[in-house]
Amino acid sequence: ALPVVEVHLSNIFSREEFRQYSYVSPIAIGVVSGFGPMSYRLGVEALLAHLNG
Repeated sequence: ALPVVEVHLSNIFSREEFRQYSYVSPIAIGVVSGFGPMSYRLGVEALLAHLNG
């Protein structure tokens, strides 16, 4: 399986309750949430760090 980093622009835990459950996070190596557009960059950096050991 390929590693996955779950990314959310907003902080899902400060939003409606139904948005706080994720089907992806149980298999993800990490979650980035709440940093706006910078979340994408942080997610990619986390994935690269994981892949490069």
